[in-house]
Amino acid sequence: MKKNGFTMLELLIGLVVAMLCMIMMLMTFKQISKVSLESSLDAEYDTQVQLGMLVLQKVIQNAGYGSGNAADILVANNTLYLRFTPDLATPTVIKCQALTFENDVTNKEYKLFLLENTVNCGTTTSLNSIAWTNLNTTKSPLITIKNKEISATTPPIFSFSVQSLTSPQKCTPYGISNSNPSGTKTVTVTAQGQHINEKQIQSLICLNNI
Repeated sequence: MKKNGFTMLELLIGLVVAMLCMIMMLMTFKQISKVSLESSLDAEYDTQVQLGMLVLQKVIQNAGYGSGNAADILVANNTLYLRFTPDLATPTVIKCQALTFENDVTNKEYKLFLLENTVNCGTTTSLNSIAWTNLNTTKSPLITIKNKEISATTPPIFSFSVQSLTSPQKCTPYGISNSNPSGTKTVTVTAQGQHINEKQIQSLICLNNI
């Protein structure tokens, strides 16, 4: 008469099969968690970039107010310089600003700083020759974006270029007609995707005051 139960070999085989199933489940869970985390970080990155674009549009629109000279905006060494009159009631008071970045490798953050100077700023001063009196990157950045892939040599997330408006173009701010924009200068702000092979985001800003 055959006894009920399992042999030692059957128990070992069952144990191995159970372990393989558990390993596969753990690997699947790990992969799902990784994809979920990466999707969350990518969404956060994209949101920060879009908010940064809105902030930069507002800042750059100041360029030229008060003098309207083409030299009131300049791009040099990955830095955007601009000059304007903060209060049109006192046109002799000129403010100069610079948008410059830092890659914080320790905290894995890209930081964009808005530097200001009224001491060495004049209507005819070359913007990239100003000795910035508050060149201190320990101050609060204008924009901070987390980027797990950042290094000391990572290109800036935001880059700028200034062009002359040679033909009607569609650009911000809203309310400027694309067939008849005012001003003769435009600024293109380019935002790099989180991964190097991702498509870049661009925003064309018309300077209706230059």
